[in-house]
Amino acid sequence: MSSTPNKEKLISSLKKIGLKKGDNILVNYEFYRIGPIANNSTKIDYYNTVLNSIIEIIGKTGTVAVNSYSFSIARYNKKYFDHFKTISNSGGFSEFFRKKKGAIRSIHPVFSVSAIGKLKKKICFNNSLTNYGYDSPCDRMLNYNFKILNFGTRPSWNPFLHVAELKCALPFFYNRIYKIKYRNKKKLKNKIFFSYVRFKKFDTAPNFDFIDKKLKRKKFIRQTIFGKGKIYLFDANIYLREMLEILSKNTSKVYPNAFYKL
Repeated sequence: MSSTPNKEKLISSLKKIGLKKGDNILVNYEFYRIGPIANNSTKIDYYNTVLNSIIEIIGKTGTVAVNSYSFSIARYNKKYFDHFKTISNSGGFSEFFRKKKGAIRSIHPVFSVSAIGKLKKKICFNNSLTNYGYDSPCDRMLNYNFKILNFGTRPSWNPFLHVAELKCALPFFYNRIYKIKYRNKKKLKNKIFFSYVRFKKFDTAPNFDFIDKKLKRKKFIRQTIFGKGKIYLFDANIYLREMLEILSKNTSKVYPNAFYKL
């Protein structure tokens, strides 16, 4: 008998950590950490199994969101973005999800989010021009009480860490301006967007071990073993509240390398 977990095991694992009907979730993933799922011979089969398992639980009243970041726009200083055609550089599942029937994508050319479900327009339609600030997808997800579902990815690693960084006004980040030729369907317009990003001269790699240790003490993160790794589920608002406290009191411990150069 194979020890590889199957779809039924995945569904039971998700229910075990508290995923339920009507939940709104942001999915982060490092699928290699949890390994294969039985009866999935291709990546698309694997992605469909993950997404369908989630949707079977949350139902039509729930919402799933996934980052569909296009880092190539910023990294190579590209001046053109097609809302419907520019690919996501956030991994295979992200691009699969972005192209899924019924998914919609938020407007930011670098830090977009895609969503499926009841609140997809509430999260991803007519957003502000920022990546993590007011009226961004992350800001709206907080307003609609989203949860964070991490497949293999440690709890500390999710976009709301950057929301906390922004709120704390950390000294090694700034707002970058992007002037982009933006195509939405047939219309091509010059648009300006903003992103809260790091100064390149600072090493802002967080001490995730330190953050996870702090978060674990608060006991709001539910987890279960699945395959070779773990799946985590927790409230985005609680995470943000705890991260704000951690950053305000322990900033130099979270970013020791960045403070070394100050």
